Amino acid sequence: MLKHLLLFIIASLVSTTAISQDDWEFSNSTPQNLVKSHLYFVNSSHRDLDIAIFTFEENKLSVNTQKKAIKDLYSIIKKLNLDIEGVSNRRKGITKDDKYVLFANQPKIYLIRDNRRWYYSIETIKAIPSLYNKYVLNVEPTKQGKEFQKEIIKDIPDSVNFEFNLGTPYNTILSHLMFLSDSLYDPAKAARC
Repeated sequence: MLKHLLLFIIASLVSTTAISQDDWEFSNSTPQNLVKSHLYFVNSSHRDLDIAIFTFEENKLSVNTQKKAIKDLYSIIKKLNLDIEGVSNRRKGITKDDKYVLFANQPKIYLIRDNRRWYYSIETIKAIPSLYNKYVLNVEPTKQGKEFQKEIIKDIPDSVNFEFNLGTPYNTILSHLMFLSDSLYDPAKAARC
């Protein structure tokens, strides 16, 4: 009887340990923990986008915009086949300027260290729409569209958190509507989108 009780206790401990290994607690103390937290809380079996958006550096985007961006970044990272175990798991001393680039061939996706915590940078957040178009949708803007983008971007004030993009119909419509908004009102540019 004692043997059975002891075997039952051991089996319970082993199964509890196996189950708890699948659970992940949010952490942004290292670059690896940040990426794992992002991927874990966006994954459909553990989805909690309210937690996942805490992997972004503080920004002025709406919660819904951040949730869309965090899902798009998840798709980009999956497409680029990030080796999570290759991401540093050290808290400090890994970079001089508190910046950690996740992909050598894609420097727009990087983390910054702020107050002993790691976050996806503002520049990464701004680049998500164009990176999503390039890597997930496999859409590149035409040469004419790129020239138009360069012409328009110089007129957008820095205070506006908007990335001009004509790569997809959605982004073209969004750009059109941005030039009809009060802060960037320019019907001529809106008509060209």
